[in-house]
Amino acid sequence: YAIIEKPKAKRHVTTALKDLVKQYGNDRHLDTVLDEIQRKLQCCGAESPNDYTVRTPASCEQYNEGCIGKVTELTRKHLNATIVTVFIFALL
Repeated sequence: YAIIEKPKAKRHVTTALKDLVKQYGNDRHLDTVLDEIQRKLQCCGAESPNDYTVRTPASCEQYNEGCIGKVTELTRKHLNATIVTVFIFALL
């Protein structure tokens, strides 16, 4: 199951990150989420820092790599555990 879902994972990550970047500055909670992703994974924007049209957030000024690849890899590593966890909660 997880093997089939991995390509979908990258599409979902790409869509989610692009939406977060586009909405940056409109919702403080979402800004905090994206800032944490960028700090912890040492990345900036969805594809690159150029994704930010107004100004690059302080959380990622020093990073040149976009976050899509890093978040996708993290998602892939944890996809099987996530599926098992969701399945267990569904049984409860």
